[in-house]
Amino acid sequence: YAFAYCAKKKGSGEELVSSGITDLVLPDSVGSIGSHAFYFDLNLASVTLPSGLSAIPDYCFAECGYDDKYEGESHYHGLSLVSDISRVETIGDYAFYRCLNFSTVKTASGTRNITFGRSLTRLGRYSFSESGIVEANTLSMSSIEKIESNTFRNCPNLTVVYCPDSLVSIEDDAFYNCPKLDEINFPVYATLSAKMIEYDDQASLTLTPTLGMYRNKIYKVPVGLTISLPAEAYSR
Repeated sequence: YAFAYCAKKKGSGEELVSSGITDLVLPDSVGSIGSHAFYFDLNLASVTLPSGLSAIPDYCFAECGYDDKYEGESHYHGLSLVSDISRVETIGDYAFYRCLNFSTVKTASGTRNITFGRSLTRLGRYSFSESGIVEANTLSMSSIEKIESNTFRNCPNLTVVYCPDSLVSIEDDAFYNCPKLDEINFPVYATLSAKMIEYDDQASLTLTPTLGMYRNKIYKVPVGLTISLPAEAYSR
């Protein structure tokens, strides 16, 4: 809880109380970060993490965003930019939960969409739930074995997910209520939860198994969805 609750809301109108912390640089001498370290820091906009950081713990940046809705339109604020996380090995439960404005990372060559790297072995439950993530195509480079329940729940801007060959399963509600999601690529031998989507208007979503170890496999595809097998699947 080192920097937790550095901004609060008060009053019937949920008025935001300003905090002095908006941009934070953690030196490379910092070897680890504790859980809830930046929990509910609503004014925190940018964070530079230590280059050698291996884990983003549970609730680390949870609730670092808010929706200043006006006349029915959403206006997201809060954490929007974090330094490159492609070398991180684990991202804990609720790590970026409700970081509504978080969609980009900063690298030496500039800013880009959130990028996952080969070192990543775990994405925790709700880790990117209600975040601003747009695409998870670089997830294909990771070493995770499952997409845990509610990992990307309620992500309004998420459009595409590319899973790694190491993936074994996608759990319940992993992509619950992601209205723009229209493509998921996954290993042909992965087990899919019939409840991984759970969105009424998701009928156009295409599930595409990637090339890999073809085995005798029975797919249970959620109602209203389609599954596209690559041509090589029919020759084995």
